[in-house]
Amino acid sequence: MTVGSFALIFLNFGHMRPLPWQAEAMNTHPDQNSSSDRSKGRAGRQTAGLCLGALFALSLSACGSSDPSSNASASAPQSPSSASASSTATASSSADASPASFKAAAEKALSSVEGSKGASSIDKDRGGYEVDIQLADGSGVDVFVAADGTATQETDGPDDRSNDPLLDLDQLEEIFQAAQGTPEGKGGTVDSVSTSDSTNAAYEVNLTSSSGDDTEIKLTRELKVLGTDTDEHDDGVNSTSPSQSASALANDAQTLGKVAQAAIAAADAQGVDSIEIERKGYDVEVQLQDGRSTDVHVDGAIKATVTGQTPEKDDDADALLDPAKFDGIIKASQDAVAAAGGGKGSLASISTTNDGNAYYEISIDLENGKDAEVQLDKNLQVLNTDIDQD
Repeated sequence: MTVGSFALIFLNFGHMRPLPWQAEAMNTHPDQNSSSDRSKGRAGRQTAGLCLGALFALSLSACGSSDPSSNASASAPQSPSSASASSTATASSSADASPASFKAAAEKALSSVEGSKGASSIDKDRGGYEVDIQLADGSGVDVFVAADGTATQETDGPDDRSNDPLLDLDQLEEIFQAAQGTPEGKGGTVDSVSTSDSTNAAYEVNLTSSSGDDTEIKLTRELKVLGTDTDEHDDGVNSTSPSQSASALANDAQTLGKVAQAAIAAADAQGVDSIEIERKGYDVEVQLQDGRSTDVHVDGAIKATVTGQTPEKDDDADALLDPAKFDGIIKASQDAVAAAGGGKGSLASISTTNDGNAYYEISIDLENGKDAEVQLDKNLQVLNTDIDQD
């Protein structure tokens, strides 16, 4: 091929009409800033450049050799579709963690499923959002919403999950603020938000803290913090066993007596039938004057908050704990664990029970990371000691 021929090809190339997908990229309005549009534009320019480069290389090859077989070695330009797909996949590989994006994903999921009633959870995952949808017929379905807004129903079909309360999507921003306003959640990124059918919490928010730890924050319907649970990454330094973490809060008889009194006063209850020691407070079940039961959260400062859950009627209610016996109950259970070879441990929970002859059930977090459960009769005699062997 002569230089003149190459020049002719070059001029003709300059007057070639763009392919449809190239024209779309070049005519994109400047205000449209979606990642897919930008990737199409980049793909168009890259392909045009590759085509021109290929022609130039072809002409040089022809000038340097008259062997027709040498033309076959010229590499083909990258296809527009593959370039566009690659760019789009890169641009949409992550999902935004703002409450507005969570809300938009849930609304997209709801609009994609016929007969949808509401969403019970939104989970940022796989570069998009997993949304649990409840249907009007009482069943549920999972919908994945990609970062580009494409909604896809999971292939498993509807299931029978129908008891979870529904999220108020207009309240998502307040839920996020409440969770991220805690010391553990400050500066963190929300990974999921869901309602809870537990009597202890209305909402559960999971986030990644600024230090990289996974943290779960439980909120009441009024968005008061019930408790937090942080799963710290174990790097082998300053790691603590479960019993050491649980003992961050006082669990002696005197403190538990104050916790019981605070819970009773907050709910105007007649007594307490269980106290569970959590990382950031005490979860207390109280029995009200009319025989119903409800839950109260007591923080480390012995400040009690009724969870806001509707009190429940219990026809087979447990007996009430007697704070005057806390010291004897704790000592008897710890002695029982030691006698069974469990070693030392820290009190995790104490409650009454209707299980056979047992009157008290006590859970102990052992120093070796395992746990034990002890049952006592009304006179604090040991009936059973069960040590976790896993």
